[in-house]
Amino acid sequence: MASGFLYTAGMGPHDPVTGQVVEKTLAEQTRQVLRNLGALLAEQGLDFSHVVKVTTPLAELDRDFHGYNTVYEEYLSRLFPARTTVGSKLAGILVEIDLGPYDERDPVTEGPGPDGRPARRRASRAAQTVRRAAARALRKARPHPGAAGASWPTSTAKPSTGSRTDV
Repeated sequence: MASGFLYTAGMGPHDPVTGQVVEKTLAEQTRQVLRNLGALLAEQGLDFSHVVKVTTPLAELDRDFHGYNTVYEEYLSRLFPARTTVGSKLAGILVEIDLGPYDERDPVTEGPGPDGRPARRRASRAAQTVRRAAARALRKARPHPGAAGASWPTSTAKPSTGSRTDV
């Protein structure tokens, strides 16, 4: 999980118990892939309503898209996520799917931390600490112009006629 997004690798139509590829039909393979992905989502406390991006390689795009799409619509809601479906050479399978679900319960900003403080406060304090450290480093690298021997870099270049300097 990164910034609320879960990234999955392409999943094929393998039975999770035997590891074998399921049936030979596209519909059965698509159902197995989506069952596998549904189980993965459930492990994270998510479901298909959290999916915002789907990528699907099909072994035979022109021949199989309609059958794939029929099963796809059984699992995903009418507010379909963004989807890319491409033709691809797949090793002994007809379909592979990877999902990009989004979880608005970002662990950085939700729930209490080990110190008992709300996470938003922890994240905000961490950001303040980073900003202060960056400001200190900048001051050391470029002292204030009023400091002995210090000066800010200045530009002597003049804009040419007709150029815009407010961009």
